[in-house]
Amino acid sequence: MRATVIVALLLAALLLPGCGESGTAGPAAEEEQAAPPQQQAEPQAKSSDAALFEASCSTCHPIAKTSDYDGDESWSEIVTEMIEKHGARISPEDSPKIVAYLDTTYPRP
Repeated sequence: MRATVIVALLLAALLLPGCGESGTAGPAAEEEQAAPPQQQAEPQAKSSDAALFEASCSTCHPIAKTSDYDGDESWSEIVTEMIEKHGARISPEDSPKIVAYLDTTYPRP
C-alpha cells in the first residue's frame, strides 16, 4: 500500500506540468485542489490501474469530479478529450487501462 502511494505521488509529480495549455493552474483550479477529494468506497488495496488513474487525473481535478460526472460522453471519449484538448499526459499504453478502470469503477449508463 505504501509503495502504491509513493508511486502515485511520483507519477503525479511527473505529470503535473502537463496539465492545461500553460502548465499552471488558475485560482479556481487551486481552490478545487485545496478541497479534500470525496472518496468512493474502494477495496483496501488499490489496483495499479486505480493508482494510474489517480496519478494521471487528480493532478488537474479532484477525483470527486469523476464520480459526480453525469454527462453523455463515454469514458473513452472523455479521456481522449483530456489528452487532445487539455494536454493530459497519458500515454497510448495507459489510456485503455484508465478507461477500463473508469468503466468498472464508475459505470456510465
